[in-house]
Order: sequence, then structure tokens, then C-alpha cells
Amino acid sequence: MTIVDLKEIATKFKERPLPGRKLYIWHGSKEKLLDYLPADNVRELDILQIAPQEGIDEPTQIRKRVKKAIAQKLEEYILNLKGQQILVVSNVYLLARYKVLLSPFYEIYFSDKTMVILVVLKGKVGIRLPNYVSFEDNATLKYLKEVLPEEHRSNVIEEA
Repeated sequence: MTIVDLKEIATKFKERPLPGRKLYIWHGSKEKLLDYLPADNVRELDILQIAPQEGIDEPTQIRKRVKKAIAQKLEEYILNLKGQQILVVSNVYLLARYKVLLSPFYEIYFSDKTMVILVVLKGKVGIRLPNYVSFEDNATLKYLKEVLPEEHRSNVIEEA
């Protein structure tokens, strides 16, 4: 999929609901993505902002709490839905880090009036990591491609 394709879909979506579940992965900067989308239809969800902040060190518990926080926020967004909505989701690396599935989006959020774009930042982190930390810059993208249903696997857009 290309940027032109995404812009065309977003333009049509602004005018009217579109059938089917619409999930895309944007591989690039969130700011650049927002430039391509109709601002009045965009709502943002930062997973880091809604993730549990209290100290939990068990990955299974973290996964459950992050999934629950996402589900609660999506239910809130659906209740307040007016017209079509494009949900731009940032800090999706937490999904990959804790193996959180995308099921809340499919079970709660998707309809003819909703679209989801997961933002996967491109490139390496801007800080120096300790020697014992390994960083795979495409780990998040790889994870999301693994958990996406077949219908959405080709919906990856690379920032130009």
C-alpha cells in the first residue's frame, strides 16, 4: 500500500462510512502521517498514556492490564463517536514488548465508521543504550505483521 492509497481512503472515509474493518500500519513519523489525514476526523490514542503506571513486573499481568486499558479507552471512543473517526495509535511498541494482541480493536472498535492506524516509528532510538540491551529496530513492525489477520497484512505504509 502507498501513501497515495491511504490519502485516497482517508478522503473517501471523511465523506462517508466505508464498509469493512480498516486497519493500517504507518511506518514513519506520526507528524508526517497527520499531515496526510483530515484533521477533523482524527482522534489519537497514546498507549503509553493509558498503560498502567504502578509497579507490575510480571509480563502476563502487564499484558492483561494494557489490553484492558486499551479496551476501556476504545469503549469510551465508541460511545462518543460522531461521524467517521480515524484513530491514530502511538507508542505501539508496548504491544510488541508485552505481546498484546489487537483483539480489542476487532472486538470493540471496528465498524464502517472507524479506521485505525498504528504508528510504528522508523529508525533507532535517540539515546545510547547500555551494552546489555539489544535493540532490533524492526521488532515492533515484525510483531504487528505476525498478529495481523491476513486481510490486513498488506496494509503497511512506508513514509517516503
